[in-house]
Amino acid sequence: MNKGWAYILKNKRFALEKDVPYKAVDGTCDYASKQNVISNVIPQTYTRVASGNDNLLQATYISVPAVAITVESDFYGYKSGVYDGCATVKSIHHAVVVVGYDTAAWKVKNSWGTGWGQGGYIRMSRARPSICRIAHYAMYPNVDLMAGLVTIKNTQTGRFLAHWDNQDDVRGRRGTADGWSYGTTYAYATDGNYYNTAFWKLIDLGDGKVHIENFHSGRWLHADGAVVDPATRGKEGGWTNAPHIRVTDADYYGHAIWHVNQTTTAAQHITHHNTKRFLFAAGSHVKPSGPSGGFGSVKVHSVDANYYNCAEWEIKPITAAQKNRNIASG
Repeated sequence: MNKGWAYILKNKRFALEKDVPYKAVDGTCDYASKQNVISNVIPQTYTRVASGNDNLLQATYISVPAVAITVESDFYGYKSGVYDGCATVKSIHHAVVVVGYDTAAWKVKNSWGTGWGQGGYIRMSRARPSICRIAHYAMYPNVDLMAGLVTIKNTQTGRFLAHWDNQDDVRGRRGTADGWSYGTTYAYATDGNYYNTAFWKLIDLGDGKVHIENFHSGRWLHADGAVVDPATRGKEGGWTNAPHIRVTDADYYGHAIWHVNQTTTAAQHITHHNTKRFLFAAGSHVKPSGPSGGFGSVKVHSVDANYYNCAEWEIKPITAAQKNRNIASG
């Protein structure tokens, strides 16, 4: 397991099984050409868990530990119930993941597909000390959940780009949450980082293209509207009636792709890949004053020109103090 985490840490990339399927034959694996699906989580190091059921219990409460076990013949045929086999342990040769527990059993996720066991899982008895050596070789990755996060602040107003959504994080169910054209999932320009809604991740897609993902909800900045000619900016009708930026659960029609273009050493234009429009936010000037009216009052637009320099943004990595702040504070 530690070799897998070391690979991710070194290469900063990871492919899904559907993109690099298991073929059970020797061959050359092609990872580099596959989509990189790492989002906000990159392992830093890993922690080895001391042996014993109590220590595994604590590790499962903290994280999702990988464990090395022995597999005997009755394990292959498991269908349901609490597994109490593995009477003699011959060797440790299989890695699985402990995802939970109850009073009777460890809930373990196997790698043999949903056709095995209980939809790909097995419940292994907690009544026996380290059944199949499950509590002997546990470890879990130490991760920085905020690695690579940035704030995106308007240089004219001092307001942060932010998004509030009281629904669940959509990262694990992209495209099946609630679409992009309904509801009020707008992007806002706010005076403070309320509830960590002003933290973002720039996901590199190559060729200068990025997804801009909200840390709080997992949603991506998304924009539509008419395509503008960069050579004739400012001729398409201003900014007050321009399309609002929405924050959506998937890259519908390729409209969640952006470019970050340097304008000065302190400011960037954030340009929509399809429409060539700028990310834009007006509103009252809040810098360097304190909070001045909450987070939902100023909607962000997708506009045809840089009116009053309100399409210029400052993108900065979040600080250690921001990582450790009380999430309910401004």
